[in-house]
Amino acid sequence: DVILKCDAYDGFTSNNSDENDNVGNPSLQYDIGINKCWKAVGPAHKQRYLEYTDEHISVKDDPIKTSVKGNNTSNAPKVEQTNNNHPSIVAGKQLSQIQTSLFQSLPFARYLNLITSLGQPLGHHSQTRRFRPGL
Repeated sequence: DVILKCDAYDGFTSNNSDENDNVGNPSLQYDIGINKCWKAVGPAHKQRYLEYTDEHISVKDDPIKTSVKGNNTSNAPKVEQTNNNHPSIVAGKQLSQIQTSLFQSLPFARYLNLITSLGQPLGHHSQTRRFRPGL
């Protein structure tokens, strides 16, 4: 439910009139979904994704986020200034909670051992990601 609200806020939901007219989805803005907790990752010529971070990275500390909407003097993506009740921040917190409480838990490691016979994991590197359609 929160993910759907987040997608609707960012304009990812389809419009019924477009489906009826066989027009398709309009192209999306390149900086859609980027804010203080979600940063764009990956090369520009491939599909980039957004990575969630609990630390609120300031605009001046992140080279990708060099401008703020309304004050853009370069070709860098715009950073949306958001509050903690924004749908994308709520979604990021919930996905991060699942990541830490489920995927990094000992019972989940035992389950993976049981179904794969690879042994218990010795470590992990995980990210909370959001993929944007069409980008």
